[in-house]
Amino acid sequence: MPPPPPPLPSPSSSGDEATSSSPEPEAGPAPPPTPPPTPPGDVSDENQSRDSATNTPNCPFLLQGHCPSGQACLFVHDEFVAWLQERQELTLPEIDTPPAQSQDTTPQVAPLIETNGAAVGAATGAAVGAAAVPAAVPAAVPAYGAAAIATYGAAARAVREAAAIVAAEAAAVAAARAAAEAAKANPPYVRRPQIVGSTCRSVAVSWPKPGRVAILGYGSLDMAKDECSKFNGHSIPAGQRKKVCGHEVAAILSSAARPAEAPQTTRVSHQVAVFFGPSVQTTDEKLRRSIRKNLTPTPRHVRMGEYSATEGETIAAVRSLLAAIAPLELFQVQQDSTKTRLEATAWFPDLVAALEASRLDKTCLSFCAEAELSVRVHNINDTCSFRCHKRR
Repeated sequence: MPPPPPPLPSPSSSGDEATSSSPEPEAGPAPPPTPPPTPPGDVSDENQSRDSATNTPNCPFLLQGHCPSGQACLFVHDEFVAWLQERQELTLPEIDTPPAQSQDTTPQVAPLIETNGAAVGAATGAAVGAAAVPAAVPAAVPAYGAAAIATYGAAARAVREAAAIVAAEAAAVAAARAAAEAAKANPPYVRRPQIVGSTCRSVAVSWPKPGRVAILGYGSLDMAKDECSKFNGHSIPAGQRKKVCGHEVAAILSSAARPAEAPQTTRVSHQVAVFFGPSVQTTDEKLRRSIRKNLTPTPRHVRMGEYSATEGETIAAVRSLLAAIAPLELFQVQQDSTKTRLEATAWFPDLVAALEASRLDKTCLSFCAEAELSVRVHNINDTCSFRCHKRR
């Protein structure tokens, strides 16, 4: 007759034996513990069992990636982190802190981002169980990673995402530093050394300053020609020039305007354009009144024209003419309000370009007929005589 089966243990003793006797861990990593079902009973007993560090089960939600309760969760998170570290799913290298006297005081490239008043680096270390941020990356973790760690606990997914973002930022900073060092070592341009004391490549350019224009209308062509000759000094006695308002002027005979373009009062008159020099410091209204009062014969009409050109326009035009020959190394303009001419000095790469620029002498600007250029090559002195003769 077979022996009777052993008696079943009581419910109270089975829980103690289950908690006291645990199987020995195997060689491989143990599976994550699952929380046992909570038996119905007194609420005080349930709270007392959860408060105990030995009886509180691990959080089952962390196995899925996050815990919805966060820090308010009644289950244990630290043991689950230890289990993840055993499986090598959560590995953060510890920082190697140098001695106090040899610490690098160089400021970090990325600033330390703070979330809810707490540093992200400290929040990361506290969440993963005093694990430090690697020293190879800047001490700045994105706010997204810190918020995820603070909300969901030490979830492996949140930690891995934060570490990946930090690594990407560190790579971008390293690439920017490498590009800056390369640009500093090999600049994109090389400055050409200037030869001190040498003027063998320079030319001196001057042209008259632009002035104002007055259009005088006469009743006949012969009268207009006669007045134009008097203004330019071609009348008898030779050399005497007729002045306007006490100033010598230059005059040209304007072509007759077509009826559709000329004003009503000038369709039957012949025009003479009178150019005033820049030394005439007066208004257009005063010039018009003075011409009508003092000029004999009195023209039928007097019309003050606009400036033929401004100083800035003439300077830009002269520089363009010189730069069309060869690239200019330097172009300087000496502006003096007391003079009636503008003076400039241009430096060319070689003497050949400077000699080519001297051919612009007595050239007028296309939009300013009275601006005749005077271009002179430098005088060879003792400083550059050897270099100039050698290049020739």
